[in-house]
Amino acid sequence: MSHKDEVKKWWNSEKTKKWSSITANKNHEGFYHYSVRREKTLNFIKALNLPSNAKILELGFGSGDAAEDILNLGYDYVGIDISAHLCDYANNRFKKEVENKKATFINQSLEEKYQYEDNYFDAVFVCGALQYADDLDFCIKEVGRVLKDGNRFIVCQGNQFTLNDLIKPRFFLLSLIRYFT
Repeated sequence: MSHKDEVKKWWNSEKTKKWSSITANKNHEGFYHYSVRREKTLNFIKALNLPSNAKILELGFGSGDAAEDILNLGYDYVGIDISAHLCDYANNRFKKEVENKKATFINQSLEEKYQYEDNYFDAVFVCGALQYADDLDFCIKEVGRVLKDGNRFIVCQGNQFTLNDLIKPRFFLLSLIRYFT
């Protein structure tokens, strides 16, 4: 089984089904870390001063929190995620925007050809999903293909060795093992 198939199997398993609403839960322990990355990404997008009819693509949209931010700015939003659970959750969460063609949620891998023509998007961003891609070259080339010339690909990845985790003995040991292996 390929890496992409393993990632798809994991994100579509019953174990991950519950995560569709957990990441949007402000009381969840990982929410702060995720929300800081999302806020930084949103600030980069705002700084681009895109036209009001801009089209923005997010890779690995999770529960759709960034989609909400993008839609609130008035832009058209497209999200790609490998999890059917997350796609169902986002389609229900943004039912009105989907019906009005302001938002589109696509269930596919970042490592598959995107269904959009060349030079289609004004901005593309990913917030903590690139670690799931085995073929980063393909993903980056595909982003380059669908991104309009002169526009931006914003990447905001977390660090697996956060200080919060290093204080917990189990995470500290796992981090050491990952580092040395």
